[in-house]
Amino acid sequence: MASDNKVATIVEENGRGSEQRTHTTRNKSKGSSTDALETQIVGLEEAISGIESTLSDVANHIDCIEANYADVRTEWASYKTSPTVGHTTTSSTTTLIAIQVPKPTTYNGTRNAIEVENFIFGLEQYFEAKGARDDATKIANAPTFLRDAAQL
Repeated sequence: MASDNKVATIVEENGRGSEQRTHTTRNKSKGSSTDALETQIVGLEEAISGIESTLSDVANHIDCIEANYADVRTEWASYKTSPTVGHTTTSSTTTLIAIQVPKPTTYNGTRNAIEVENFIFGLEQYFEAKGARDDATKIANAPTFLRDAAQL
């Protein structure tokens, strides 16, 4: 019977040892899983930080584009309202220069249809280039180009 007790004690001790080994193995696998998750979390946090940095750069770039767009619209508006100004581009800057518009030929009153048509066409081109859009301005300035019998 003593030997049976010894055998039972040995079996019991061996059983406890395997339970402890299994428990230790489980703790080690839990530890490696936790480490893997922590590594993934750190990687995700770094990725999110990189994305936030990229979004910030994109937002700054969009702000620059909006500012340039506003400048272009302002320049366009001034260009549309001032037709006597030409637009030239150099390598580093954009400059505006005045266009020299030649005055139309004068009309002396001869009754030739071609001369009348040419005179009227020249006046229309001149007024367009100078920016005279309304008829009142055109009519008020047209007599300055009449000569001799046409002035009567």
